[in-house]
Amino acid sequence: MEINDNKIYGDSILPDCPKNGGFCHRLSKCAYTTSVMVMTTRSLHPTTPSGKPYHKAGGYGHWNGQAFLKRNEFINFDSKTNLGAKNRIICILGSASDWIPIITFENTKLTNVGTDALAWLMHPPRGWANPKDCVEFPCTAPLNVLFYFKGTQYSANPKFNYGSSFEIIANNVGISPYLKNCEKQAAMNAYICKNDNLA
Repeated sequence: MEINDNKIYGDSILPDCPKNGGFCHRLSKCAYTTSVMVMTTRSLHPTTPSGKPYHKAGGYGHWNGQAFLKRNEFINFDSKTNLGAKNRIICILGSASDWIPIITFENTKLTNVGTDALAWLMHPPRGWANPKDCVEFPCTAPLNVLFYFKGTQYSANPKFNYGSSFEIIANNVGISPYLKNCEKQAAMNAYICKNDNLA
């Protein structure tokens, strides 16, 4: 899967809750929700509507697939919306319990991005510990994510700079604190690494 050559805005002059009483969106926002590769898929020409919510993973994950985001620019991301909800560039799909592929960001430009706005990596929900999903313990896909950044560019006077190449991994207490050249970012529930040996 690839997402290429886009400008994605985190905040704008348009209010989340218009004063005229129109549609009001108070939820957390995310520019990119992790891709998943699933074993069960829809037919090439489906004859029935997809189930809702549309973003829900529709099958068990499998150990295949890759995701690339190339030459995208993320603009005006603060860590919170004007109503106080999370506002991040990267989030984990809330139904991705089994496996999330390695995701590579190439030649990404970060323009006016807040220090904590790069990611929010959730922990596996306790609700995943059930007979239909992961039996007696929550599945661990959110704890095993890896995001590669290569050729990253920053706007003038950036609020942070991790360099051109870096990695983001989950706050996995069993391994993340022990990896070389990885620093905890509590507000992202993640670690930022400078470690080419992660896979």
